[in-house]
Amino acid sequence: MTSGRNIDSHLIDKVATFGANLSYADIPLPVIEATKRFLADTCAVTIAGRASPSTPPIVATAKIWDGDQTGAARVLGEPDLRLSAANAAFVNGYKAHCLEWDSLHEAAISIGFCTPVGALLAECEVRDVSGEDFLTALIAAAEFFTLLGLSSGSTATFFRPSAGGTISAALAIARVRNYSPELTRQTLGLAYSLAGGTMQAHWEGTSTLSMQVGAGSRSAIYAADLAKNGIAGPVDIFTGKFGFFSIFERMGNFEELSGDLGKVWRIPETAYKPFPCGRATHGVLTVLREMKAAGTLAPDEIAKIIVTAPPLISVLVNRPIKQEMSPGYARLCLPFVLPMFAYHGDIDPRAFTDPVRPSPRGIALAKKLEIRVIESAPENTLSPVEVDIHMNDGTRHTATCHAPWGSTENPFTEHDLLEKITKCIEYGGMDIAPIDFKNLFDTFEGHADIRTALTPIYS
Repeated sequence: MTSGRNIDSHLIDKVATFGANLSYADIPLPVIEATKRFLADTCAVTIAGRASPSTPPIVATAKIWDGDQTGAARVLGEPDLRLSAANAAFVNGYKAHCLEWDSLHEAAISIGFCTPVGALLAECEVRDVSGEDFLTALIAAAEFFTLLGLSSGSTATFFRPSAGGTISAALAIARVRNYSPELTRQTLGLAYSLAGGTMQAHWEGTSTLSMQVGAGSRSAIYAADLAKNGIAGPVDIFTGKFGFFSIFERMGNFEELSGDLGKVWRIPETAYKPFPCGRATHGVLTVLREMKAAGTLAPDEIAKIIVTAPPLISVLVNRPIKQEMSPGYARLCLPFVLPMFAYHGDIDPRAFTDPVRPSPRGIALAKKLEIRVIESAPENTLSPVEVDIHMNDGTRHTATCHAPWGSTENPFTEHDLLEKITKCIEYGGMDIAPIDFKNLFDTFEGHADIRTALTPIYS
């Protein structure tokens, strides 16, 4: 019997047509301006990814895969490295996420830029691509990826930037190669077949998490190559029996929201991460930042801290502080990053050595932290977060964060972005003035060949 094997192509056709037919002229100016800022942000954190202890072995492995041959593609933040485009995409994608500093859409819990930017930077090293075409491809990818997260009926069990990110990055590569809708459809099907990466790496706090992003960036290029050479991919990749919303996440309202593509633009809703640690820590850090600005943050005088937050906060960053932790574990450990900010007023990625050894006073403050879960809150939300600090003298400081710093309701200003870029350049050891770096992206659409335009940020 063959009953139940009907193949529905209308959703993949809709996504493929959107990506293939989207033109720069179709995109509202606020979406373009927001995308340029997030592209600058993503490239900056990719450069800063050099500060991760796992970057050297990732680079060394990519060189082995290339047979230690010099490739055609530069790698962001690695001035002396040349790899094949696919392996350059792998390293770019890894570095874009390895510090947990890249942007995300909070309502969708979607980290939408790291995977396609990692792939596009490498792809554009081996072909002439204008700034307008690059931005168009990136916007197609990020808009689709955000919609994927918004339409999910569950929290992720597979890591969304690698699972869904592979498909979105493939949409970007197909667009920048000017593939037809049909060839784009094949690329998406093949990308789905190459997608993977689970949340277990997040749960354990290993560098595998960022490696999964790199694998997604590389697989996007593989998928586009395979499609070009006549390999056919599956079609019913979203709602089919073994489609994305059966295997990777539960069915939500993808069918309904897919009609928003090209009509409702989500990129301007995306949030920056001011700190190089999981976004789930940022509600608490926002409250501490406001207390520090008001002069009321005295960490040595704290008797108890109670954080009350939605279930997802507990899943993502409620993990016990240890005497020794991996960098990935520590970045996603609220009991570690809270004392770091309380005592230092910032989160420095260079402090996440391998292993991370917290200070005695950091451990002491962490032991005063209690995280309570709002059981009635939706499972796919990061806000609100209530912080209740009891001081030794009996006073209390209580605040609720509905909009962490970096969100559209608590915006990251141009000055804030420039400060972040300055830090990233320092951490990555690059020799470029931060304002020149930012100006390059402010005028990105005007470049006929971004390979030449981007040279200053590769040197």
